[in-house]
Amino acid sequence: MEFLRDGGSSLTFGEFLKKVSEKKAIKSVFRPESFADFFVDFAAALAGGANVVLADADMTSAELSRFGLKEFSGEQRVEIPQIKSFGELVLLARNSKSKISLFTSGSEGRPKMAAHTVGSLSRFAKVSERHAGDVWAFAYSPSHIAGVQIFLQAFFNSNKIVNVFGKPAAETLEALALGGVNRISATPTFYRLIPAGSIFDGVKSAGVGGEKCGADLLERLRRIFPNAKIRNVYASTEFASLLSSEGDAFEIPESLRGLVKIENGEVLVSISFVGEGDLPAERVEGGFYKTGDFVEFLDGSKTKFRFAGRASSFVNVGGYKANLEEVEEALRSICGVRDAVCYARKNSLLGNVVCAKISAEKGAELSEAEIRRSLSKRLQNFKIPRKFEFVEKLESTKTGKAKRL
Repeated sequence: MEFLRDGGSSLTFGEFLKKVSEKKAIKSVFRPESFADFFVDFAAALAGGANVVLADADMTSAELSRFGLKEFSGEQRVEIPQIKSFGELVLLARNSKSKISLFTSGSEGRPKMAAHTVGSLSRFAKVSERHAGDVWAFAYSPSHIAGVQIFLQAFFNSNKIVNVFGKPAAETLEALALGGVNRISATPTFYRLIPAGSIFDGVKSAGVGGEKCGADLLERLRRIFPNAKIRNVYASTEFASLLSSEGDAFEIPESLRGLVKIENGEVLVSISFVGEGDLPAERVEGGFYKTGDFVEFLDGSKTKFRFAGRASSFVNVGGYKANLEEVEEALRSICGVRDAVCYARKNSLLGNVVCAKISAEKGAELSEAEIRRSLSKRLQNFKIPRKFEFVEKLESTKTGKAKRL
C-alpha cells in the first residue's frame, strides 16, 4: 500500500519503513530537496530521538549561520531500535524525545527559530480507528509547521499522503479528483487557485490556516467541498495550532482560559505554549507572548471575535490607519477577482498610499474604474488603492502565503 505519493513517484509503507530502519546518520539541518527523503530523515530523527532543524528549501548557508548553525552537509549519527512494523515506528515517533526546530516565514523581518517537541506539534492530532482510512492532500511546505503537523496526523494514523504543494494546477486538481483524497488542509492562497465551479464531493474535511480567512473564502470552500467539515485554524510557528472554528468567528475555549487572552485587541499566549527560541523582549510581558494578531469583538460580552489582521498589516495613510487585510477582503468580494494582495508604498504627501495586485478569475474582465466604484461602497477613500496591477498569478512565499512587497 502507498504511503507517500509525489507526482509520478511513490513509497509504500514497507519501503518507507525499510529506508528509515537503514538510516545510520542524518543531517542535523535538512531541507525538503526531495519530498520522500525529507520525511524519511524526519521519521528517522524521531525514531532515534535526535534533535533536528527543518529549514526551507531555499534557505542558504549564510542565513543558517545567523542562528549559529552549521552547513547543511553536517551529519549526526542516529541510533534506531530494531523496528518490525510500521506501527512500531509510529509508536517510537509518538514517544520521541526529539526537539524539532523550525523557522518562521520572516514576513515581519528576519526569520526567527522556534523549537518544539513532538507533543506540542501534535497537540491537536486525532488518532483513532475512525481516521484509519484517511488520504491526505499535502498542500503545505514540508518544513513549515503546518506541514509537519499534517504529516504527524497522517503518519500517526498510517494514512496515505499525496503531495500537491507547489504542483501545477492541473496536477493538483487531478490529485483531488482521482487520488482518493478525503482530507486536505491548506492556506487561503492555495484554495483561491482552485477554479470557481470546481466540486470535490469526496473530501470530508478541509482545514484552512496560515493566513486570515474571511467569510467569503469559507463560503467558497463549502461550495468546492460540499460534503466536508470546514475548519478555520489559528496557528503560528511559535506556538503551533491553538484555536479552531467552523466559521470566521472564534472564541477561547474553557480549556485555554488563563493561557490565552486578549488585551487591547491583541491575542496574547502563555509562554508555556511557545516553542523555545530567542523571543524579542518587547513581545514578552507578564509570562505572555504578544502575537501581533489583532481581533475585533463580535458581542457585548467580548467572548466571540474575528481576526482583523496582523500589526504589520496596518499602515498610516495621511494620519489614518488603513488595514491592508481589510482592503484585500473587499477586493476579493468583487465579482471576477480571484485573489488580491495589498502593500504600502511611500508617498511624500501622505506618508504611505495603498497599492494592490489583483489576479482575476478565468474569463473575467476587470477595470480600475469598476473596482474603484465597488470599493467606494465598502471602504473609506484613504483605504482605496492608488495603484492597481493585474497579474495572472500572485507570488507566494516559501510557506505558500500570498507575498506582499
